[in-house]
Amino acid sequence: MVRLLKLDYRMLLLDDRVRGMLDFAVRVVRDVHSINPQTMDDLRAKGLGDEDILNVVEVAGFFSYYTRVADALGVQPESNHVAFTKIEVTDQDPSISLNQEEGEK
Repeated sequence: MVRLLKLDYRMLLLDDRVRGMLDFAVRVVRDVHSINPQTMDDLRAKGLGDEDILNVVEVAGFFSYYTRVADALGVQPESNHVAFTKIEVTDQDPSISLNQEEGEK
């Protein structure tokens, strides 16, 4: 389940609250300008409170920030980690490419 969550959470059976939280996190990173008061109302209807929403925004924002900093500086992942080099998430066909260091299983 953890591997599927890392690759594409949409492949898992998740409750509305968790799926809404993850969908929102993706939206924060990829399409922040589309977020509006209705988005917040939809999240609250799924059971997320204001503190939950703030936590999602902070985590997604920090992740996005640090990823950009690392990419800009050319920081490479440690050799014992699988690096996601390309993640294309679409509603129709998620396409995920993995770059795995030699010797990894």
